[in-house]
Amino acid sequence: MINVISENQTFSASRYWSLLKRYLVENRKSLLFFTGVVWGVIMLICVNIGRFLDVAIELSLFAALFMVFACLSASYMFSSLRTKELRVNTLMLPASMLEKYMVRFTVYIVMFVPMYLLACVAGDLVRALVHDSETIWSYDFDWFLGRFSVMSVLMYQSLYALGSSLWPRHSFFKTFLALFGLMFACMLFFPWSAFLWFDEISEFGLYAFMVSVTVAAYVAAWFRFRSVQVVQRFM
Repeated sequence: MINVISENQTFSASRYWSLLKRYLVENRKSLLFFTGVVWGVIMLICVNIGRFLDVAIELSLFAALFMVFACLSASYMFSSLRTKELRVNTLMLPASMLEKYMVRFTVYIVMFVPMYLLACVAGDLVRALVHDSETIWSYDFDWFLGRFSVMSVLMYQSLYALGSSLWPRHSFFKTFLALFGLMFACMLFFPWSAFLWFDEISEFGLYAFMVSVTVAAYVAAWFRFRSVQVVQRFM
């Protein structure tokens, strides 16, 4: 049983773990369904068209799917706010808003990454066994491109998490349209020369920019999630 929160307490590790276990149990069907979809898509690709894929194409495909599924997972982060009844149920849980936020962050952001990586490793091993081919571990990686791809996924994942806090219903499509509109507006109103700094920036500067955007998006999502409590009190 989750202990009732005291007014001067914002985070309790024991209450966080209790809430996390409760959230996983209550949402196990949807979480298992999403996990099954991710593993199913990767296995189908590796088994059915694996014979036509070399390691470089397979890695590119894994990276593209990583982006898509990571953004989809982040889009469900605040799905419990999509109706008034669900918002009330969320607010009535005897835990702080920070704990509720961290539970959602853990489930849809942190836990997704190892789940997807395990699916890729398993899919690659199945492809190698079924088609008697080499695995991705035999490939000479471009580590800069790999780091950039991972950082890009994490950055866009944070933006879709922010979009989920703004638009809990149909979050993925609304966030996609918002980002597309933002990029189109930047290209329309700013000359191409304004974006040349991107080619000249150092690797450290590039990662610092991406980390800053990621942290800012999650902080903004936290403030948006916390504001639900304030709004609900005055309704």
